[in-house]
Amino acid sequence: MIKKLLITLFILALATSAYAFTPPTSEYSADAYTKLLIHASEADGTAGTDIIDSETTPKTITAVGNAQVDTAQYKFATGSVLFDGTGDYLTLDDNADWYWDGDYTVDFQMRLNTVKSCTLFSQNVDGTHRNEFFVYDAGGGVFYLWLQQYSVAEGNFQTNIITEILADTWYHIALERSGTNYYIFKNGTQIKTVSDATANENLAAAFNIGSGSLYGDLDGWIDEFRVSKGVARDWAPPDTGDVMIIRYVKNFINDLNPDKIGTPMWSCKIKLMCWWRNLA
Repeated sequence: MIKKLLITLFILALATSAYAFTPPTSEYSADAYTKLLIHASEADGTAGTDIIDSETTPKTITAVGNAQVDTAQYKFATGSVLFDGTGDYLTLDDNADWYWDGDYTVDFQMRLNTVKSCTLFSQNVDGTHRNEFFVYDAGGGVFYLWLQQYSVAEGNFQTNIITEILADTWYHIALERSGTNYYIFKNGTQIKTVSDATANENLAAAFNIGSGSLYGDLDGWIDEFRVSKGVARDWAPPDTGDVMIIRYVKNFINDLNPDKIGTPMWSCKIKLMCWWRNLA
């Protein structure tokens, strides 16, 4: 029993620790979960509908205003998308890929020229039907990363975290949902987690990068912007590679149900239960 108690405490400590998101060290490759992938590796000044979506079934990206590829600033390859803070954004038509009814990940590289309230990405029908992820300037040098999901049908949900954001500095930002848990990562470090079961609304609206309904336009650069639907990517707990066991322990009660009998996750959890009982 002492052995079992010690291992219980060890796993609980890991399960309640902050997770990490491994930032990329080069351009991503698309896979089946990738629903949007912007490398911005076209020629300097590329705009209009010529910025390429590098996923397996590409969508048309339209650059609005002066949004364009800039080869003077980039995280990877040869360029990023430049936004001047006044009416510049990228937009894509409404698509089922923007309806995130399960796990998802949105991650990108961000460098702000002016640190101010600005939308990073959004899908807006109106003020009461919208999803928006943005930087919020609270004044006095205090900045938030903030997610708002507003829906008359499904209810409202929002979460935010104060974090340092400096001008002319590249940051990798990731927003994930895994089950009912939301996570915000900056440069690979988890800075926010919250659990909420509010469903996303299937909004009939364009998906925009760099502009939204309330919080102004982005003045800076975005590189390696990726939307992944159906997966929470690149999880790793601190100081251990035993990712799967810890995730199973954390979500055991919520995820283990008769509807999942026969699935790989069910089998792994049954093995974990047997291993656990043999410790006594």
